[in-house]
Amino acid sequence: MAVMNYKVVTCIDESILKENGLRLLEQFKNNWQPNIEFHCYYFNLDISNYSLPESNNIKYHSLDLNDDYKKFIEDNKTHDGTEGGTIPYATLLDVLSTVPKVFSISDCAFNHEGCWMIWIDPMSLSIKDIRSNTLGNYFPSKKIDFVSLDSQDYIMGFNLSRKTPVELIGDWLGAYISDEFLNYREWGSSFILNRLVTIYNSHGMRSHELDNIENLIVNLKDKKNNSMRDSKGNRLFELSETETSPDILPARYKQLADLIRFYSPETILETGTWNGGRAIEMALAAFDRVDALHYIGYDLFEDATTQTDKEEFNAKPHNTKAAVVKRLEEFKEYIKKEKQKSFTFEIFKGNVRDVLDSKHVDKVDLALMGSGNSYQTVQHEYNILKNIPVLVGDHFFTEENESEENKIPDEEFQGLKKVFDKVKAAERITGLRLGPDDAYLIIRGLRTLDVRLKKHFENTKIVINFLKKQKKVKEILYPYKS
Repeated sequence: MAVMNYKVVTCIDESILKENGLRLLEQFKNNWQPNIEFHCYYFNLDISNYSLPESNNIKYHSLDLNDDYKKFIEDNKTHDGTEGGTIPYATLLDVLSTVPKVFSISDCAFNHEGCWMIWIDPMSLSIKDIRSNTLGNYFPSKKIDFVSLDSQDYIMGFNLSRKTPVELIGDWLGAYISDEFLNYREWGSSFILNRLVTIYNSHGMRSHELDNIENLIVNLKDKKNNSMRDSKGNRLFELSETETSPDILPARYKQLADLIRFYSPETILETGTWNGGRAIEMALAAFDRVDALHYIGYDLFEDATTQTDKEEFNAKPHNTKAAVVKRLEEFKEYIKKEKQKSFTFEIFKGNVRDVLDSKHVDKVDLALMGSGNSYQTVQHEYNILKNIPVLVGDHFFTEENESEENKIPDEEFQGLKKVFDKVKAAERITGLRLGPDDAYLIIRGLRTLDVRLKKHFENTKIVINFLKKQKKVKEILYPYKS
C-alpha cells in the first residue's frame, strides 16, 4: 500500500508571526518528519526583517504577489468589519481578515495533486513529534474527500488525489472572486465553506470527522487547552502572572456561604484554591459574623499538567500562584478600606499529597476539601483534616443528581464519595457520631432540661426520706449526700 504524501498549509501576517507563527514554524522544522512539506503563505509582512526557520521542506509564499488576491483586497477594502467605518466592528463582516486563508488553500491546492493537503490555523501547535504514519491515522483513505472537525476549523484536510475536493476549493474561492459572498449572512471563510460542504455532501462527497486530533495538534484560541504541554514538557500556553481565569460559582456555593455564616470561622483552610474566587466568597460570608479572617490555601497552580488534570478529573483552566496572590492582596486592601475588616492569607503551591500536613491545622475552624477527585487525594486530605471542627467536602457525585447535562464521572473520580462511605460505615459500627435523629432529640430536650432536673431533685428527696425509714436499708448513696 502506497504511503500518502502530505502538504501542510498555513497563513500568517506580521502580528500572527510574532504571536505564535514563529513557534509553529520552529516546530515544523524540528518536530515534523522532513518528508512532510509545509507551505507558509504570508501577507502584510516583509520576511526579510525576520530570521525565519529554513528547511528543505518549508516553502514561503507571498500572497502579495498573487494578482487575484491583490485585486480582491483593493475591490473590497471597505468590507473590513465596519463597512468603511459606518458600523461598529463585526467579525462576521470582516472579509479582509478571513480571505487570506481561502487564497492560501486554493493556491496550494491548484499547484499540487495526489496528496492530502492539510490546513493548520497559525494559532495552533503540535504537542508531540509528527510522522507521516501518525497523520495516516487521521487522513487514512484515498476514498475520503474531506476531513474536518465538527465545530472548529483550525485543522481540516482535502484529498487532492480526488477531483471533488479540488472542485470544492474552486467554488469556495469563486464565492469571493465573484462577490457571491455578499449574498451570505456571514462572510467568514468557515461559514461559506460549511455551506458548500453541505451541498457537496448531498451530492456524494465523502466527508469524515476528525476524532481526537487534540492529542496531536491543539489550537491556542481554545482556552480549555491551556494546560497542554509539548513532548518536552514545556507549557504551550503562557499563564498570566497578573490575571486569573473567570470565576465559576455553582449554586451549591450558596450552601457553603450559609455554613460559614452559621459557624463563624476565623480561620479557613481550602484545598484547591484555583483562581482565588472561592476564597473571596468564603471570606465575604465570614465577614458577616467576624471582623478578622485568616485563609490558608493549597493548589498546584502553574505546576498542574494534563496528566494531573486526568488523574483528578479537572477541566478548569490553570492559574499562576502569582496571579492569585495578587488578586487576594487586592481583596485584602479593598476589605480593609471599604469594610474595616482584616483579611490575611497563606498560599502553598504543590500537590496536596506532598505539601498538606498537620502543621497548619491546629487553629483552623473550617476546612473545605476541593482540590481533586481521585480517592488517593481525598483520602489524604481527610486524614489530615478530619479533626477540624467543621470539614466540608466538594464534588460529592450521586446517581440521583445525574442528568443529560450533568453527567457524573466514572467511579475512579468519585473519591469524596468513597471516603465518605468508608467513614460512614466505620462510624455506624463504632458509634463515633450521633445520628441526626438522636441529635435532634437531645437538642429538643434541652428546652425543658431545667424544669425536669428540678423535678428530679424533688422526687429524689421524697425517695430518700422513704428509704431512711426502712429498717432493712443500711446505707443510701446519692450524688449530693455530702
